Amino acid sequence: MVEEHLDSDEDALDPDYIQPESDTEEVDGSAAEDGVAVVSDGEEEDCNELGDDDDGEGEDCSELGDDQNQGDMFVVTKKRYSYCLYCSQPQQKLPRHCARRHADEILVAEAVAAHDTKEKRAKWLHIRKLGNHEHNNLVLKGEAKDLVVRRRPTSKKKSQVHSFVPCAHCYGYYHRQTLWKHNRDCPRKKGIQVLKSNHVRAGRKLMAYRYEPSAQMKQCLDKCIHDKVSLVIRNDKNILRVGDTTLSTSNSSRNGDKAMEKMRVLGKLLLSARTLSADITDAKDLVHPSNFDVVVDSAKCVSGFNEETQTHNSYSCALRVGYALSDLAGAVKSSYVKDQNRVRVTEVDDFLYLLKSEWHARITASAHRQRQEMSWKAPKLLPLTEDTVKFNSHLKQEEKKVKAVIELEGKPSVTTYKRLATITLAQVVVFNRRRPKEVEMITVDDYKQQMSKEKPVHDEVMKSLSAPEKIALERLSMLMVRGKRGRGVPVLLPNNLKESTDLLADYNDGKKFLFSRTGDGCQTPLRAYQVVSDLAEEPGLKDPASIRCTKLRKHLATMSQLLALKKNELEQLANHLGHDVVTHREYYRLPMETILLAKVSKLLSLAEEGRLHEFKGKSLSEVAISEDDSVEVTNSESGAESDLSDSEEIVQAPCGGVESQSRKDTPSAGAARPAKAYNRWTNEQESFLKGQKEIQVMLKSKKIPGKSLCQLVIQRSNGLLHDKKWHHVKNKVHNMNTAAKPKQV
Repeated sequence: MVEEHLDSDEDALDPDYIQPESDTEEVDGSAAEDGVAVVSDGEEEDCNELGDDDDGEGEDCSELGDDQNQGDMFVVTKKRYSYCLYCSQPQQKLPRHCARRHADEILVAEAVAAHDTKEKRAKWLHIRKLGNHEHNNLVLKGEAKDLVVRRRPTSKKKSQVHSFVPCAHCYGYYHRQTLWKHNRDCPRKKGIQVLKSNHVRAGRKLMAYRYEPSAQMKQCLDKCIHDKVSLVIRNDKNILRVGDTTLSTSNSSRNGDKAMEKMRVLGKLLLSARTLSADITDAKDLVHPSNFDVVVDSAKCVSGFNEETQTHNSYSCALRVGYALSDLAGAVKSSYVKDQNRVRVTEVDDFLYLLKSEWHARITASAHRQRQEMSWKAPKLLPLTEDTVKFNSHLKQEEKKVKAVIELEGKPSVTTYKRLATITLAQVVVFNRRRPKEVEMITVDDYKQQMSKEKPVHDEVMKSLSAPEKIALERLSMLMVRGKRGRGVPVLLPNNLKESTDLLADYNDGKKFLFSRTGDGCQTPLRAYQVVSDLAEEPGLKDPASIRCTKLRKHLATMSQLLALKKNELEQLANHLGHDVVTHREYYRLPMETILLAKVSKLLSLAEEGRLHEFKGKSLSEVAISEDDSVEVTNSESGAESDLSDSEEIVQAPCGGVESQSRKDTPSAGAARPAKAYNRWTNEQESFLKGQKEIQVMLKSKKIPGKSLCQLVIQRSNGLLHDKKWHHVKNKVHNMNTAAKPKQV
């Protein structure tokens, strides 16, 4: 909190008041930065007295001398003076100056005619604040340097110009962190109740622009953070044009955020370029071909590029700079074309050529490389199924508790409504795996309009549905909301969520959003991502940090790989998630290590053994090989033995079948194989093998056991299978599965 004190107007109007000497310290101009207001220690004096002992005119303070630092920086004056509302000149004796020079003005006449000391003081103070406000608007436009504020910090540290905001009622400038104190007791409110959350934003609306932006752009600038970058944006018409173009062309629900993101990138780039070259003053200078190398160095400075490691502190910022520069060049070129300035148009074209030919090699190549490395090195962590089930159960239990409280209260209280809204919002996001912005931006009018309409189902479609699908159609309600890039995406609501959303719609009747905040003047809804992360900490999950909106979406897309989805079913899943199939496969379906080990290891094992030809025309799921076989590779001789054994056993299969030719009768390219005694299975051994539960499961699922299971069965036999090795058991189960398959005609 900034410590500050108020100028004493009562002392200034006291006829016995003696003006104190200034005890301020000199501020080193070299320590100030661009856009920084250097605030001196001491109190700003009110020189509003109409002294009868001084017959001269008030001192003219037009020459600031040492009170203002030189250079392109805003400075809060150290001398005690105010700016005249009518002639815009700094005056130390403002009331006397106005009474003698501007006596015909209405406000001055009212102040002079006032007899009550308190009333006189208030009127002169209002004139003084209005004059300072007019001057401070010139400071914000970059046309003046000294910002005159009502309260100044007592500390000797620097205070930035953008930290001061005018009061929406009296136009006095106060620090934004302490404006609420003045707003609480401002005498010019006249009983108007102003919310604490809006007094800073209301004051920012009074701050002037050098170039008048559009109404939509004003809303974006009022909501954004105010710092050095925002001052640069407000006073550069080309950056504002880029923002207006983004607002007009973007089809996203976040077009305001995207416009501010692009403008702030250009503002940071311009601030950095000004420190590197004195030739760059405005954004249009950035797209001059002679300044291309300076722009490259500025982009590296903004993204925090390290020459030794060739990495960026913020590679995403490096990637955004190129797109922002391209838009800026387009805006500057359009203005030059309208002015018929062909020379400037050619210069912008040359800059675009340099941007296209050199920008990738000097900036974006390293940023793309860094992003790709971070992408595949980052652990692919997904929510545990146990955690998701427990989280859903917790939400349902809390929903029942809140509804029980509402039944007792009749009308939900503020606390009850907030709890119901957070739980319902989290349930809708988690159940539908929707993006948080898509759900939180649902409006009350849109919800009521869609829920009131009947959605008839085509008779042919109804006949094609199965019984479970018809039941789901009856118990679910569907709401279409705006998704990414303007596409409509569905939100499915079970009956319990439908009841909760109906309660929220009735409670927020007259407000904009279905999940509105509890404040009377709040114009934004609850944040779904924050709601989900907060509720994930309640039920005591193993990994609550994994319960996030994006990770839940990737969890659904990744787990869907376990199902054999057809192409049209995959398209339906992608459409529900709000993207196409290509995006679904590239960004949402994460490679599961378990699937890689279980399936791809089959292919690698068969290739190592040279047995790929045996499974010609089969998919990986149909390949009958266990994971344990990839550890031990059998030699050609043992392989021949197992092949001979397999062929003989298939001939004598009890279920009958076409007798296959033994491999010993098949001519080979090499020398004839020596005759070997067959290790046949007795009926007792075969019955024991079929009686094992693990083997029964393998026979039902048409799978074969691995090495460890085969060795376990041999140990259980108590010597019955003493003449069998583990691969004999595996081959026997394989032959049983093959013999049980239906005949192909």
